[in-house]
Amino acid sequence: MTTPNYTKRRKPKKRGSRISLWILLLLVLALAALGWRVWVGMHTVEPMLYSMVVSVNDQPHSLLSGEKLTIHPKDRIRVVKISTNVPFNIGIRLYCQMFDAQSLVYDEYRVVDLLSEQVAFTNPTLNIKVKYYEQEAGQVVFLVRPFVGDWLEKASRTIDRKKRIAVLQEALRKMPGSEEIRSRLLEEYLKAGQLKKAAQLLEHLATKAPTREVLDQLLDLYKKAGDTQGIISTLQRLIELDPNDKDSRYALAELLEKKGKLTKAIAQYKALLNLASAEERFDLYVQLGYLSAKAGKTKQAIDYYEKASSLHAKDANLYYNLAYLYEKLGNKKKADYYLEKAVRLKSSDLDGRIKLAQHWIDEGKYKKARPLLEQVLKKRPKSLKALLLLMKVAEKTRDSSRLKEIYKRILELRPRNTTVLYNLGALEYEVGRLKQASSYLEKYVSLKPKDKAAHALLFDIYKQRNQAEKAIREAETLLRLGTHDLDLYTYIFEVLKNDKDYGKLEGIMKTAVKREPRNVQLRKYLLFALLQNNEEQRAMMQMEEILKLEPKNGELWLHLAKLKEKNKKYVEAMAAYKRVVELDPNNDQAADAYLKLRLRGFEEKSTQ
Repeated sequence: MTTPNYTKRRKPKKRGSRISLWILLLLVLALAALGWRVWVGMHTVEPMLYSMVVSVNDQPHSLLSGEKLTIHPKDRIRVVKISTNVPFNIGIRLYCQMFDAQSLVYDEYRVVDLLSEQVAFTNPTLNIKVKYYEQEAGQVVFLVRPFVGDWLEKASRTIDRKKRIAVLQEALRKMPGSEEIRSRLLEEYLKAGQLKKAAQLLEHLATKAPTREVLDQLLDLYKKAGDTQGIISTLQRLIELDPNDKDSRYALAELLEKKGKLTKAIAQYKALLNLASAEERFDLYVQLGYLSAKAGKTKQAIDYYEKASSLHAKDANLYYNLAYLYEKLGNKKKADYYLEKAVRLKSSDLDGRIKLAQHWIDEGKYKKARPLLEQVLKKRPKSLKALLLLMKVAEKTRDSSRLKEIYKRILELRPRNTTVLYNLGALEYEVGRLKQASSYLEKYVSLKPKDKAAHALLFDIYKQRNQAEKAIREAETLLRLGTHDLDLYTYIFEVLKNDKDYGKLEGIMKTAVKREPRNVQLRKYLLFALLQNNEEQRAMMQMEEILKLEPKNGELWLHLAKLKEKNKKYVEAMAAYKRVVELDPNNDQAADAYLKLRLRGFEEKSTQ
């Protein structure tokens, strides 16, 4: 068992006082350092922001001076920490012109609580400045940006349509890439009937992404707005998107045709040929033929129509078109060929038959023209044009009986047709049917009173029928019209002589002599009338004029001598008798009369 050690313990020293001294010393030093730091901070030349910690919906975001933070109007934010070179941030505060930033240091707020909704939707940029008293230490930037849904919600809450559209327009300006906003705005434009603005929106989409859906929608919009140029442009883009789009090509071709842009329309129809079925190609060839002809491209039009006829050989309209186009080119042979094919196919086409018959007549092919015209007259017996053409055929083929029949049919339709009246009269005259001839010719001259040939025929008819009064009237008419045939005067002379109408005879012959003073026969007719009217002085003058033209007319000299003697102009009578004797020494009558007057002249001389 161990014996306890009862060694004496030492008494401990007092240390508490020493520790207290050290603590006091450290505290003094710390206070001195803090004071120094505060003093330095308060007298810093330039305050500086290092960073700022911002809580957004309980999520911290550290921002260096100058950095930006995008926030939503409904975000809950708070400034958690501000780091500057100012000790203990003494004198540091937050400032923003349109936003109570300092309140964020003390509590959490929604952005929209410190910023009105109206301002929030303007996409404001909030410059949060950190100030040391009046000096700026730095800043961070809050970019307030509503979401697409916010704009759409705001638009939905806006009752007035104009204001709703204004909201959506503003939203699109703020968020140009949002297709949701664009679609909603498009919908509003359409409801408001603002088609032009709606088209502008769709054009933006079509330029950016020309999908079939967008272009179809745009096309429908332009159709509603009646924007032809917009329709054309959209159809062209649809075709660019899909070159095999037949419907768009057809629509574009038809619209270009309607607008008169024939060359462009033709190009589209030609492109469709490669996409079309056989039946569709026929229609396309016909359309291309029509447009080419309309555009003045005659040869191209012919080519298309002939291709169409190869697909449908019994389409009469194609042949009519080809006949017209070949005629336009001056190719009569081809024109007649196709016109003949056309009328064979179309039995009801009477006009086509008339036209073809006209061509045959022009070419002298009367036998080919006749059956065509007869076919027309069977179905259209009162066709004046067909009758006139058939009349020409009968005239050229000298078919008098047929010609007369046609003339009568024409007269039934056109009683005042002067050509037919004259021709009928002439025909009847030629075959000796003078009564019928005069009937037609009398009607004719009532319509054509200055036709000399017709009056001449009537004159001859009346002469042959012993209708002297009418013949005289026609003769006088011919004289007035300038026909001065001696036969007319001879007939007039004979008739009036027989009628003993010497006064009228004198007047007619007097006029005739004035017109033709050297015509001896006319002067003789006038002389006869003067003698019958006992106008001896004028008769003697007329004899003298005749004798100037026929100085060797002994008989007339004898008549003149007798008339002179009768009127006691003995010297002139003696001279006339002498002239007779000179012309005919065996004329005892003249010789005796001359001798008698001469002896009488001597007696008168000796008496004097």
